[in-house]
Amino acid sequence: MVELLLAHGVGSRGTLPLPWWQFAWAAIVALGLSFVGLGSFWRTPRLTAEAPRKTISGTAVPLAMAEWILRFIGLAVYALTMAAGLFGTDIGGESINLAPVTIYVMVWVA
Repeated sequence: MVELLLAHGVGSRGTLPLPWWQFAWAAIVALGLSFVGLGSFWRTPRLTAEAPRKTISGTAVPLAMAEWILRFIGLAVYALTMAAGLFGTDIGGESINLAPVTIYVMVWVA
């Protein structure tokens, strides 16, 4: 018998290859071990010094414009996701409403 394997993370909790209790305990253990490891091995601050910046001539204005364009795109995606979450329908599941897929992919995975 051949089973179908989907190679993406968008789906419901019931489609996990593990029982829910195993997934929850594995997540708890992974989170706890990461905090213990960081607390044990990272005693002194290492990211306080800012990296030196070099300015390339003629790029200040295009980079500033690109920054504002990307900020606007991010704000538009945020507004669209919020509107889909507030006013969208959940009939048809995640394939109809943009909010669950966007939040899962953009926030959880990224």
